[in-house]
Amino acid sequence: MHYSTVQQRICSIDSLIDEVSDFWPIQINRSELEACFDVHIRNLRADLFCFLEYPYVDKVYRDSYYSYFSSKHTEYSRYSLRISFFTKEITFSMFLDPGSHKVLQNRYVGFITLRPTAPNFVGRSMLSPLALRKRDFVCCLASSKTVVYGVELETSAFPHASQDQETLTCAETSIWSIMEYFASRYSEYSPVLPSQIISELRDTAYERLIPSSGLTEFQISLALKGFGFSTLVYSVEDMDLVEFKRALNYYVESGIPIVTCLEDGEGGHAYLFIGHENRTRPTVSQFEESYQIETYGAPVPVFDTADIMPRYVIIDDNHYPYQLASFESPANYYDSAADQAMEIKSFVVPLYHRIYMD
Repeated sequence: MHYSTVQQRICSIDSLIDEVSDFWPIQINRSELEACFDVHIRNLRADLFCFLEYPYVDKVYRDSYYSYFSSKHTEYSRYSLRISFFTKEITFSMFLDPGSHKVLQNRYVGFITLRPTAPNFVGRSMLSPLALRKRDFVCCLASSKTVVYGVELETSAFPHASQDQETLTCAETSIWSIMEYFASRYSEYSPVLPSQIISELRDTAYERLIPSSGLTEFQISLALKGFGFSTLVYSVEDMDLVEFKRALNYYVESGIPIVTCLEDGEGGHAYLFIGHENRTRPTVSQFEESYQIETYGAPVPVFDTADIMPRYVIIDDNHYPYQLASFESPANYYDSAADQAMEIKSFVVPLYHRIYMD
């Protein structure tokens, strides 16, 4: 593909749906696109400007295409559309002027890709929290470099994608996100593609893995173990609830992304905890004693900060990145009552192989 065949367009975010509908040369159901954008774009700042590029070769979707979508009776395009976001107005001339490249860098807040897998269009994305309307939280972030119209730009974000429900469900997406994050920060790890996740689990699976029907927490742990982690699985059925919650909070506060598994009695879901909402002074000032320890025969009160964890920062492939929810209501941002009823049942911790303490 010659660079001259790549088409570009600049627009404001309030006209993004119209521009994508006009710019993307595939059959798009407008209502499906609007529903997808309502879920994944609605929390972004209203003053953003967008740089559209098509055709774009996305490594994750291209892997899914060749390993699965290309074999279906329905014809799928191999190409994605990439949308890069900037906090202020941009022009084509700024990309052609080296003196403006620093300005572009200061305004750049990441990208999302759109793949032709309706109704779940959003593919591999790296969006900085700076692109959000509200961002009063701390979380794990990794550096991401990309080239937009010939200019190398960098942002800090956490990898995110929506599930395509065939090669990527919530579990596979969570594994991919974790590997993408750790690979960008530590040389010991490498990013993985959907077909590699399937390959890692094929020998231990008792059913077909594509189309995917999801993975258990033990399969998630097994896959991460195969990719170089020393994993631990914590289950609420095997622990006191208070200790279970504290253990979860210790890992979140330590800056280790964890795969959290939820259930509602009929089904399950998996997503990532990557940080927490900023603590407020009133919350801390009202904090009560957690427990006591014996020291030289006298009890000493302990105030465990794990007991005042605010809402968690969540990477959920069904919603835009950096959702916020509490331990007691981990799915309160869903619309349906059934989804909101989901509870945390277990979590998987991807530890470096030389970490020996829980």
